[in-house]
Amino acid sequence: MYRHVDILNKHGYRTFALHVQKGFRLKWFANDTEVICLEDFRRIYLPDRDIIVLPEDLGEGILNFPGKKVIFNQGVYLGFYCMGLTKVQAYPYLHPDVKGAIVVSDHNRKYLSFVYPDLKIYRVYNAIEPEKFRYRSVSDKKKLIACLPAKNLVDLSQVYHILRSRAHQGINQLKDYEWIFIENMSEQNVARAFGSSLIFIFLSTEEGVGRMPLEAMLSGSLVVAYNGGPLPEYLDDKNSFLSERGDVLGIVRDVEKIVQSFNEEKKLLEQVGKAAFETASRYSAKREKESVLKAWEEIQQKLQQGGE
Repeated sequence: MYRHVDILNKHGYRTFALHVQKGFRLKWFANDTEVICLEDFRRIYLPDRDIIVLPEDLGEGILNFPGKKVIFNQGVYLGFYCMGLTKVQAYPYLHPDVKGAIVVSDHNRKYLSFVYPDLKIYRVYNAIEPEKFRYRSVSDKKKLIACLPAKNLVDLSQVYHILRSRAHQGINQLKDYEWIFIENMSEQNVARAFGSSLIFIFLSTEEGVGRMPLEAMLSGSLVVAYNGGPLPEYLDDKNSFLSERGDVLGIVRDVEKIVQSFNEEKKLLEQVGKAAFETASRYSAKREKESVLKAWEEIQQKLQQGGE
């Protein structure tokens, strides 16, 4: 959201990131993004002129905001999960004040299009920045495995303990490997973790697009993941190591195979790492900027056609 605000402000729009608390801004990454609190928003907001962009996980709360609205849906799964299993009074996407939705993957676009066939949907691309996530070849990596405990901890715990148990018995070659748990880290520290880690295990498929696998790929880490959700948009057998969703032992076998190759012959791993880097490089700042501006040009045109 912050990057969208920055892009729009540089191209003739007047845009803010809205926070409830006065003086608050996100600090886990460097930014000088225009932010505004709820009090100031209420003071300057003009319903006939302005558009409010709201996240999908507000659920029915989206309709508590006045005027014209666009939903920035960064994860279709959360957009439904947040409403639980109770009957809702009104689905925000069907309300006349909601003028469309912005999504970050083709998977999410198709998903929402199936549920809401008449909804206008705009696809944008996320940028993964090479100046932050610097590529390091496989031969420069350390014996480190990065993972994300917040995503599918049930399966990740199995993978972790199976690999460590087999290492303890001398069955695999992971005895000297350390694990990095990515949680409560700044963007700078995440980049440092990916720069050092040989492997990144990612077991979530319930994503908008899944930024972290792309960040790992741009950094040269080898991604071991489930094949599902939006991930096939950029993961394949040439640039990553994929197992079917729920195949814990498949993930374990891929990690052990990578480690064995790292110890004995790195050539294949170097090829996978380079292919991953090339794929992640397509998610550029230029592509993000062009997609965001195109989306908002189309939103404005749609509103003008509707006389709003």
